[in-house]
Amino acid sequence: MIQRVDQSKCIGCGTCQRICPLDVFRLDVKQDVTSPCSAACPIPNDIRSMHYQLQTGSIEGAVRMMLDNNPLASVTGRVCPRFCESECTRKNIDAAVNISAIEQYLGDHVIQDWVDKVPRRHAAPVAVVGAGPAGLSCAYFLAADGFQVTLFEAKDEPGGMLRYAIPEYRLPSAVIAPIISRLEKMGVIIKYNHALNDAFSLDDLQAQGFRTVFLGLGAGKAKKLEVEGVAGEAIFSGLDFLKGVRTGRIASIGSSVAVVGGGDVAMDAAQTARRMGARSVTLIALEGEKDLPAYRHNIEAARAEGIDFFCSLGVGRIAHHGSGTKVIDLVKCVCVYDEKGNFAPQLDASACSQVTANTLILAIGQEVDPASVPAGLASPEGLIKAGSDTCQTSAPGVFAAGDAVTGPASVAQAIGGGKRAAQAIMLHLRGIELVHLPPRMGPVFEGLPEEAAIERSMRHERQPFYRPGAGGFTELYRGFDVVEAMAEADRCLTCGAKSIPSYLDDCMTCFNCEINCPTNAIFVHPFKEILPRSLRPIEW
Repeated sequence: MIQRVDQSKCIGCGTCQRICPLDVFRLDVKQDVTSPCSAACPIPNDIRSMHYQLQTGSIEGAVRMMLDNNPLASVTGRVCPRFCESECTRKNIDAAVNISAIEQYLGDHVIQDWVDKVPRRHAAPVAVVGAGPAGLSCAYFLAADGFQVTLFEAKDEPGGMLRYAIPEYRLPSAVIAPIISRLEKMGVIIKYNHALNDAFSLDDLQAQGFRTVFLGLGAGKAKKLEVEGVAGEAIFSGLDFLKGVRTGRIASIGSSVAVVGGGDVAMDAAQTARRMGARSVTLIALEGEKDLPAYRHNIEAARAEGIDFFCSLGVGRIAHHGSGTKVIDLVKCVCVYDEKGNFAPQLDASACSQVTANTLILAIGQEVDPASVPAGLASPEGLIKAGSDTCQTSAPGVFAAGDAVTGPASVAQAIGGGKRAAQAIMLHLRGIELVHLPPRMGPVFEGLPEEAAIERSMRHERQPFYRPGAGGFTELYRGFDVVEAMAEADRCLTCGAKSIPSYLDDCMTCFNCEINCPTNAIFVHPFKEILPRSLRPIEW
């Protein structure tokens, strides 16, 4: 019989549960300590609980756990930079758990089969302005709690940067549409072509009876390059180019393309141009090769597509020839930032070279459109001023999150901001002080002790639909099936959970748990009882 589990030694790795032939053990995942993966997640997702549900065979439980934290998992599973995997404890043993692939599987499962039916529990209507990831996230959590939500979107389609700035091969349109449909089934009203400006203001929303307003305006205005010759035919901003391709407005491109910028939008634009048939695509960046601001996996993907990188170079001027060819004068970039860390490129005009291209794409960053920021809410940097924890602005009943508050960031960070704002709005409308907002997370699990001996296991990877460089806008990778998702979730060490022998009467004293526990936390009494004590006849 199992005599005890030393909880001070137990690391919650789940080895006992997986190895027990009679399924005696369970894990208590509801602990104050936070797993490292969840601590690194901007949303944050309860990854430990989600994976544990899959380990016990409950897909429905895993889906519900995911929806409680992230309603856009089919998106983040595809495009998130995988903050969680960078801190996964498993990577110190063999390789990090493929958390993003599991997340994509669960998100796609929701798209296929899951419909939320939410009763209306609150009378106060809430306005959400902006249908990007922050606005969609905020609207979902408010609607799920029973609030009547009206979503105002500036364009004639929802999704914001998800729809217009991320290429089809990374995020298919078929992923976005069901998310919007699910919100509408939950009772969210969506009104298009409502851009926040002088003609449509906060005062108008308050006049319509909205007690609270959330601003998820995003940062969708492209920054401009101030050099000679920057205006002309076949010169696009990165965002305009990607939007034009996704909407079909740009259907062809020249044989040679130059992309200026070193961020993720630049990487997407360069790969999109390649897939549209450009034979030569050159990426020009101020930063050195090791300092490019794009996420490393996006840089590697661009290299795999045959993109040429010209680093530590800036644009001096652009000359236009009658044939449509553009000659771009490049100057050496000595440094990108000053000693205080401010963006202040220093260029050496004496060190020049040239690049020619038919099409020029300027992907040098994006910012908040100042015309959309209500008066009195703007910071000196042109962002919306809002509390980092409460998302509350200086205007009564007005909350904000996402790129309009933080500046351009990841989709996951925008979703996390919308989720946090929804939590604050719920308290605000109930008349509760926002000081009672729950903390984002507890203390972080410290990691495996040195003596822990966890068996190595092979990581499951998503398989490509086609080889890199083949072109086209088909999605890059197929998602996991149920077997792959559950097998990969089984690699999770559920860091910070605790093992509980829940079915002691089933124990057959085989010693598997004690022998294989990596921290020697389990003690099995050597005496094998004929019958479990609960089944013994009572002796008087």
